[in-house]
Amino acid sequence: MNNFTMHIIKAAAMTLVAAVCITVQAAGPKRVVQVQKAKKQVVITDVNSDVTPAPLKIRPNNASAAQRDILIDEDFSKVTGGSMETPDTTKFLASSYYEPGIFIDPSMTKDGTWAGESVYAAGGALYLKTYNPMIYAALMTPLGDYSGEITLTFKVKAMPCWIVYNEDPETGEEIWGLSRGSTIGVQVCRGGYTSSQLADTDLEDGSGYYTTRLYENQGWTEIELHFNNYSGDSDGYICFFTEGAVLIDDVKVTSAPTFLAAPKVICVTDFQADRFTIEWQPLRKAFEYYVDLYKMTYTSDTDGAFSEDFENYTAPQEGWGVTSSEISPDKGMDGSKAMVMYDRDTLTTPENGATYKTMDFYMKFVTHYDDPYMSMATVYVDGLTESGWKTVAYIYASYFIDGDIVRLSDEIYGFANTYKAIRIRPGDMEEGEYILVDNIDIETNRPFRLERVFGENSSDWGDESNDTYYDYTDGTSYTFTGLDPETEYYYSVRGHYVFTFSDKLIYHAFGVCSPEVLPASNIDSNGSFTANWNLAPKATGYTVEMFGVTKVEEDDADFILLEETFDKINDEVTSATDWRSPEILGNDDSSRLDQYTALPGWTGVGNTIAQGMLGCESSSYILTEIVTPEIYVGNDDEIRVYVKAYGGLGDQLILRVDGKSYFVPFEQSEEGTGYINGLYSLPVTSEFAQIVMFTSNYGAFMLDEIRFTQAVNEGDVVITPIAAVDTDSETTSYMFTGLDGYGFDTYGYYVTSHFELEGKSTTSQPSETVVVNLQTGDSHVTTGMDSAKADAGVSEVARYSLDGRKLSAPQKGINILRMSDGTTRKVIVK
Repeated sequence: MNNFTMHIIKAAAMTLVAAVCITVQAAGPKRVVQVQKAKKQVVITDVNSDVTPAPLKIRPNNASAAQRDILIDEDFSKVTGGSMETPDTTKFLASSYYEPGIFIDPSMTKDGTWAGESVYAAGGALYLKTYNPMIYAALMTPLGDYSGEITLTFKVKAMPCWIVYNEDPETGEEIWGLSRGSTIGVQVCRGGYTSSQLADTDLEDGSGYYTTRLYENQGWTEIELHFNNYSGDSDGYICFFTEGAVLIDDVKVTSAPTFLAAPKVICVTDFQADRFTIEWQPLRKAFEYYVDLYKMTYTSDTDGAFSEDFENYTAPQEGWGVTSSEISPDKGMDGSKAMVMYDRDTLTTPENGATYKTMDFYMKFVTHYDDPYMSMATVYVDGLTESGWKTVAYIYASYFIDGDIVRLSDEIYGFANTYKAIRIRPGDMEEGEYILVDNIDIETNRPFRLERVFGENSSDWGDESNDTYYDYTDGTSYTFTGLDPETEYYYSVRGHYVFTFSDKLIYHAFGVCSPEVLPASNIDSNGSFTANWNLAPKATGYTVEMFGVTKVEEDDADFILLEETFDKINDEVTSATDWRSPEILGNDDSSRLDQYTALPGWTGVGNTIAQGMLGCESSSYILTEIVTPEIYVGNDDEIRVYVKAYGGLGDQLILRVDGKSYFVPFEQSEEGTGYINGLYSLPVTSEFAQIVMFTSNYGAFMLDEIRFTQAVNEGDVVITPIAAVDTDSETTSYMFTGLDGYGFDTYGYYVTSHFELEGKSTTSQPSETVVVNLQTGDSHVTTGMDSAKADAGVSEVARYSLDGRKLSAPQKGINILRMSDGTTRKVIVK
């Protein structure tokens, strides 16, 4: 049996760009650049370490505004290996590629467990060195809450190092060079080491990261940075990174309590018909938390709309915000009136509670340049969401020298159902440059207002008072009860510290409860039963998940969990027979592949088929993949995978499970292409798993056969997902037929609710599980999958009629079963 080699997929981008994803009109030039949040320079995909990390050691300190909390004060005096002149590069202190993993031994630091990539000991300092400038060396502070007014100081020194800076175009050999200068960067992050999220800061004017170039002859340099961090995440950290080699020492991080970040809301949990629970991460400085509750009340029976053509304009309409007062009488669209906006003017559209569906407006740019493309004029588009205003796009004004309509819903990806108001801001304009805006048309979803809800523990000092609240708690969760099942609710959580409160961010409690499931009916030993459930409030549809339950009768080292030979893909499905010339399905989005597989639940993107094979096409713009159904893997800590596949020589098939990637190289076939035909072991850490398959070079590949097995013992129970059926909002039953072909005596099912509102969708937690025994006719509701597994081990030991007579076989009418666990059950035999 082969063992996988685990690799780490690195983020190797060298330059951060704030503006990406250029959108283009069907027949027009590139003119709108959509803004996306800048992402981290350093991302560690897999946390691989035997160390159990300790979080940032928080020092309780009710500091006044004149005092500062000391979050980090690290001189690395406990790091004894090597020296600052000659670091010890014989072994890593931290590496995601090699031992000991990303976490630095906690005995070497004072303020929690530090992490890093390519970190070495340097006798009282740390040495960061990379051999390849495309992969950063990095040092990361312990995870914790770094919110507040932050001051960061540290010492850094550039070191000479040999790096790979090119390769020989003829031989492909690496060309090494001696570098005496290195870039040192700092980024403030959140979401843990494997996340790509930057914290919400004003570091370097909001870019989120700082870099500077240092040289060996400068010696030690002290860097001091001041910034506000508005992210109160308890899994935040500060990352230092370099593409060369640097020494780092004397890191100090302090925070002043001049403001309180908003708590990081985790999610809505335990969503029931009349209640829901909210959870949030603790704030380092909060004494307690004030929670607020609102209900949504519609103010219209139809969708909303706003418009402004400036023909009768004397002042802004109610709800509009405009800084310009100049109206052109004839420079608008088709010679009509238009608003004139100069550099730094703003136009803010109104709110009605709902999100916008579309927004169109006419814009024309006027400049003194003969060539308008010499101008740097830009129009900034800001969007208002639950978390405040954010710049979402830049419009290049020079493309509108002849005037044109801007359709934001077409030119900004994800515009619809996201923003509650839009702000337009001309910027970077010289004297004499301006834009004309006309014919603003906005469509919104159904308008509503939020009404504050009060409970028995509420305080009401007026809507503007910080002392008005629904309730307060010193915990990090709260359950709202006694709610109307058909009403949409909103909530907020505010941290409180002395006289300081965090900003109020109002979130939608967007959810739906699980349906109540009922025992199965119409149970037929020949292979069918009807799943039943009750309607759930607000649900717009349901999914019934059905599975088979097997009790293992004897030890089996290779119990088959899932096997697929793709025999359903025959000559009636496709004429393609060669994996190198398959039929392309053209599914650019995730699609179900049930029609091609024996067991339903397979999905994929960019898939191809040939007789007896399922694969993926090569693509440079999307990740093409095949995803297995969810399989139960809870009986052992590894599974074995047999794979027969074809692909490009030099490429690798990647199997990703439990957040880790495992690579299998394609070996050379007699035809000179690549193939895989082998058995591999794969560790698993969860009860259920889905395996995602793609290639490292984004090349085409084709699966011919794949089988997943696991060692099981007598008495183990195996869950095998069989079908997932979607129904509409009024359906409360579904009949499963043809089950005799699967070979199970015991089946189970659970139901989830779906809810859609204004372009958003959500799914409930699974309902309780119903167990169905086709042979005994018994069906009953259990409390979950564990109970279903336990029930699978319970067998019938005797059967009686309603009048107490022992029966040798099922008899029409009510039968009483005595089970092996001592319980009795009543079943109806039809």
